[in-house]
Amino acid sequence: MSVLVRHRGPARPRTRLVCFPHAGAPPGFFTAWGAGLPAHTEVLTARYPGSPAEGAALGDVAALAAAALDALAPRPTHLFGHSMGALVAYETARRLRRPPARLYVSACDAPPVGRAPVDVSGDDALLGELRRIGGTDPGLLGDEAALAALLPRIRHHFDLLNGYAFSSGPPLTCPVTAFHAHQDTEATADAVGRWREVTAAGFDLRGFPGDHFYLVAQRDQLLAEIGTRLDAPAADWQLAP
Repeated sequence: MSVLVRHRGPARPRTRLVCFPHAGAPPGFFTAWGAGLPAHTEVLTARYPGSPAEGAALGDVAALAAAALDALAPRPTHLFGHSMGALVAYETARRLRRPPARLYVSACDAPPVGRAPVDVSGDDALLGELRRIGGTDPGLLGDEAALAALLPRIRHHFDLLNGYAFSSGPPLTCPVTAFHAHQDTEATADAVGRWREVTAAGFDLRGFPGDHFYLVAQRDQLLAEIGTRLDAPAADWQLAP
């Protein structure tokens, strides 16, 4: 399994953005993001395991992602995670040999808040959860053949999330930018704002119109927010020749 998928790689990138998707996200969810970011930005997505054999805990996924990033040419690396992806991005940042330039977390309560597990043990329960939170193509939810192939992978992603427990430790040394949506019932502004507790560097909070999947309708505005931060000075990084 390839841990990182490269969507765009300029010949001489100056910065790198690594995207960590929500549970059950399609592989190409972030493919189009490169067009909305500065041309010198390399864009990658972390690919999650599809079964316990490939990664049984969220920390395992983060360790794989960190090892894959540590093996790349050094350059200022920004991590963006949406929903469950915010937790994976955060745990990846904690494991990197060199701190990221910035961590962006989206539509996710801060780790110290915690969350109640979601019952996805049966197909009906899992489909009900997907319908409740939105963000999944209704046509897919009615395609029995596609669901038979996809539901085991999606269930494993929810199992990773259900099994996650925050453990305190040294704060991050990179700044954190948190995004939330005004009508999001899954992650409130107050709970998202508590991401400030996990970093010893700067923190800012930005709100958008919309629900838990605001980043679809508000993609251009979100990418503009990220793009303005990609060129901020990043300590302890040396660009590869």
